[in-house]
Amino acid sequence: MIAQDTMIRQAARLALLRKDFPRFAAEQLRIATKDATIEPFMLYPFQHILYNRAMDQQRRRGWVRQVWLKGRQAGFSTIAQALIFWRTILNPNTNAIVVAHDTGTAQTIFNMARLFYDKMAPELKPMVRYSSKTELVFNNPNDRDRIKLPGLNSRIVVATARNIHSGAGATLHCVHLSEAARYPNAVEIESATLQAVPLKPGTFVIIESTARPDGYWFRDMCDRAMAGDSQYEFQFVPWKDDPSCVAPLDPGEVFELTPDERDIQLEHGLTLEQLKWRRFKLSEKR
Repeated sequence: MIAQDTMIRQAARLALLRKDFPRFAAEQLRIATKDATIEPFMLYPFQHILYNRAMDQQRRRGWVRQVWLKGRQAGFSTIAQALIFWRTILNPNTNAIVVAHDTGTAQTIFNMARLFYDKMAPELKPMVRYSSKTELVFNNPNDRDRIKLPGLNSRIVVATARNIHSGAGATLHCVHLSEAARYPNAVEIESATLQAVPLKPGTFVIIESTARPDGYWFRDMCDRAMAGDSQYEFQFVPWKDDPSCVAPLDPGEVFELTPDERDIQLEHGLTLEQLKWRRFKLSEKR
């Protein structure tokens, strides 16, 4: 009876977390911060905006197809990867793939997923049959009783743009294309991943990137989404909504604004710390 009650409570808890990503993120996911600490994943306001817009599309359509243009890199890949992990780790028979533009970024994203899994509550972790530097397979590792207890039968694969065929081939349910404007072979990646995702309820695709002059495929995806000519919905959150885009003033510092900066401050309601950060970033481009 005690074991049955525990199973019932566990099933109810999982059902709740499947419906509430912010709660799942805060309770179960841990991220490595810039301060070299491991902290609960508490969504920034702009990450809440992206999540809410994705969930609004799911309520209307049954599935998620999002294109995110980001003003800078921080935070977008994290929320995208966390959403893909959430959908895969709590649902059976789910195949997920993440594609990064280079090996270093792919490893960073996979390490993020691995940390998510490692720090979850033990009672919520699915069994892992296979774990490498690029793949997590959630199945029963025991050959003897896998037929009776198969496990979750889901997986997450992280690939690079130049090695896309390592994870493609099967039907996909969740796809995260990171820094898509940097792909040297975007059309090939589209064929290997996006065309493998059926337009069915519960499927999830996020394409995110900063803008690049040579990112023609990503720009076309953005243009068609903004025009309403595809199933994708376009999202852009400016840097001013990212709380990490600030440069603190030194004690006693008087930060004098240029006429252009005063106009920008009035138009967008920016703080002096935000304007100082903006000035630093503009100086880096010279």
